[in-house]
Amino acid sequence: MTIEDLARRAGVSTRNVRAYRTAGLLPPPRLEGRTGRYDDAHLQRLAVVARLQRRGWSLAAIRDVLAAWDAGGSLDELLGLAPPARRDWVDELFDDHPPMAGPDAMLPHVVWN
Repeated sequence: MTIEDLARRAGVSTRNVRAYRTAGLLPPPRLEGRTGRYDDAHLQRLAVVARLQRRGWSLAAIRDVLAAWDAGGSLDELLGLAPPARRDWVDELFDDHPPMAGPDAMLPHVVWN
């Protein structure tokens, strides 16, 4: 569909479609010669943008969420709610012992005769 068709079906102006593309909310259309062709995925994305705007989300927040979604990320990761990376039990054993440098670092600290 053309930009005019997309705008009409989404209930927005062509100016808004272009603004959403510029803001990174909408991917560029597939080009046929010099004409941009949009598909149902673009229409669905505009519906998501409209729904989030009605809920009071800023365009910057919507852009971040859509970018995370495109990258395969989760909302937990985006918000920093993902659990911390699991540490190996060996790492925990050495938490109290900072590493020492040099070839004798692993030898016991006693006087050698």
